[in-house]
Amino acid sequence: MSKTKIMIVEDEGVIAGDIKKTLEKEGYSVPATVSSGDKVVEMVSKERPDMLLMDIMIKGSIDGVEAARQVQERFDVPVVFLTAHGDDSTLQRAKITEPYGYILKPFESRELHVAIEIALYKHKMERKLKESEQWLAATLKNVGDGVIVTDTDGLVMFVNPAAEVLTGWMQKDALGKELNEVCRIVDKQSDTQIKDLVEMAIENSIVSNHTGNIILIAGNKKEIFIDYSATLNKDQERGVIGVVLNFRDITEYKRMEEQIREYNEDLKKIIEERTARIKELERQRMENEKLAITGRMAARVAHEINNPLAGIQYSFLLIKDCVPGNHQHYEYVGRIEKEIKRISSIVKQMLDLSRPQKEPLKEFDINTTIRDVVAMLKVNSDKRDVTVNYETCSESLKVYMLEDSIRQVLFNIIQNAIDASPEGGSVDITLKVDDGHLKIMVADKGDGIPDELQYKIFEPFFSTKAKIPTSGLGLGLSICKGVVDTMGGSLDFKSEINKGTTFIIGLPMNVVKKDFN
Repeated sequence: MSKTKIMIVEDEGVIAGDIKKTLEKEGYSVPATVSSGDKVVEMVSKERPDMLLMDIMIKGSIDGVEAARQVQERFDVPVVFLTAHGDDSTLQRAKITEPYGYILKPFESRELHVAIEIALYKHKMERKLKESEQWLAATLKNVGDGVIVTDTDGLVMFVNPAAEVLTGWMQKDALGKELNEVCRIVDKQSDTQIKDLVEMAIENSIVSNHTGNIILIAGNKKEIFIDYSATLNKDQERGVIGVVLNFRDITEYKRMEEQIREYNEDLKKIIEERTARIKELERQRMENEKLAITGRMAARVAHEINNPLAGIQYSFLLIKDCVPGNHQHYEYVGRIEKEIKRISSIVKQMLDLSRPQKEPLKEFDINTTIRDVVAMLKVNSDKRDVTVNYETCSESLKVYMLEDSIRQVLFNIIQNAIDASPEGGSVDITLKVDDGHLKIMVADKGDGIPDELQYKIFEPFFSTKAKIPTSGLGLGLSICKGVVDTMGGSLDFKSEINKGTTFIIGLPMNVVKKDFN
């Protein structure tokens, strides 16, 4: 282990020699003895001693105090003053250089040894403290979070580079300013500035907020979302000396959080739509299965009825030819014929349900088809004093689809609307084209369909026209639904009690020609 090097600055040769012997006896090394203040800086630069024993009143153009000042400006070397002058003015001058010791001549070797060891220890501790402070300062400068240090009065003492960027305040401008001025922290939820951070931290030891609703208003008025914590800054001897505010920018995190929330909402919406679609497909599958089973059953019944019905029709024609028109019971002939036709119509519906009609696609004018159906039903509408109104988006609208199937669906839907309308009422038919789809709406102003019955509307053998004696088996809407579904379309309705019902037929179409007059 190398010896501690102590340089002696003394212009009295005898005294300098005695001090050197004393130091060497105590185990120190004396690399040089300087007798002039002018040479002190030069010799320190050359020898790099661990300490200077400096006589205040020394020869040369500068005295020991000035020499010590110059040494301290350039080198980190502790100085212990030696002097025979103990007056106040000399002492005050020496204090300015912050010496590590002050020994009055004459002195004992033990006294000199103690002064040197204390000075060396003090210098060692100060160096460690300085290194620690430098390390801490470097750490705070390089840390990504903003750090602001205040005293107990809330005045700024330190601002790291990250805090400078976030607040818009440079450290040189922020020093001595109140924390609330340099760092404007606002609770966005209540729109109030948090001004008592230092007081709260001193009272509670630590204050933090990680709710994501806190913003920092920078110098350029820019709002930055932050998390922050304020903790006590303590000194081992003096206790609480201030507060350390640590904060970080979470604006990007908040943006991502909001984006994730929007994605979750979109995903939830997609899942709900897909779930609803799956339920609808499952409902349609069950309806199709039910319709298929019903169709097979209807076909068997229709076949069983068809043969005896043909016999009855043939026999009736023979009887009809034999009954003169003036017979007293001739009116029953018309009634029987009407009921036979009704039974025949029901059998035909049952057969249509079991084997949907197959037909080729063809080009036709949908307006002409709708007007033809309305004309066919004119007898029924006139009988009930119901007006049928038709509104179209075009005088000529040619489409490419199944004409007979469309006629069948329209006939059933419009007939139902006429039957549901009160005497003197009206049925409104509206045709629209929307994004390659044909939409036909048939609206009546009848009693409407009760909510508890609406789910049964398209079920086979269910009818809302139970009060009408000539109503069929309730297969019309089931058949219409099957036909429209087969064509890739949709049949739906909306109904309000005492206001009426609107059936909506939606069909994908291939528009061939569209003329507007």
